[in-house]
Amino acid sequence: MERTKKGGRIKGVPNVITSELRQNISNFLDNNFERMQDDLNKLTPSTRLQILFKFYSLILPKIEDSENSTFKPFTIQIIESNGTDNKIIQ
Repeated sequence: MERTKKGGRIKGVPNVITSELRQNISNFLDNNFERMQDDLNKLTPSTRLQILFKFYSLILPKIEDSENSTFKPFTIQIIESNGTDNKIIQ
């Protein structure tokens, strides 16, 4: 049985709270850029990438995959090497 929508946000209208939260996170990152850059520089490259991807996932809008979309999902694998062994870090 299909339910009739009787209120709420209209499809396609952005969620105001989500937009504000993303803007606040973006402002925080902008205001603390130099300190965060110093901290990031102390990390290994793989850890640095993991953190940057997490930050970007908070700021960038989500991409919805629909039947009409040309979006192709992909996976990024971070490989940490110590000279002899390689380790995949997700």
